[in-house]
Amino acid sequence: MSAYLQELTIRLAAAMGNVPGEIRQNHANWVWSKQQGDGGWGGREGTSDPYYTSFALRTLAITGELYGERAEQAAAFLRSRLDKQETVVDLAALIYGASMLENAAGVDV
Repeated sequence: MSAYLQELTIRLAAAMGNVPGEIRQNHANWVWSKQQGDGGWGGREGTSDPYYTSFALRTLAITGELYGERAEQAAAFLRSRLDKQETVVDLAALIYGASMLENAAGVDV
C-alpha cells in the first residue's frame, strides 16, 4: 500500500473515533447493503470492480465493521480477479483492498 493511502486510512480511522457509534453503524450498514452477489462493489457501470470494492472495504475497515462472512465474500471477489488482466488502477485497488481485508478482518486474498 502506498504511504499516502496508508496515512489517509490512519487519519480517517482516527477521526472516525469521534463519530457516534450509531452514525458509524448506519454508514457501514449502507455500504454492506450495496455489496453485490459476487462479493464486490460496483460504481457507475454497476458491475463489481476492484476500484470501487477498495473504497467500500476502506469505509468498512475504518468503521470497525469489516469482518465475518461478508468480508470473506469480498475476499472471494478479489481472489476471482487475481488472474484477470486489470488496469494499473484496478490492480493497485485490488492490492489495497486485499491489505484492508488482511489488516482489518484477518482474511487472506
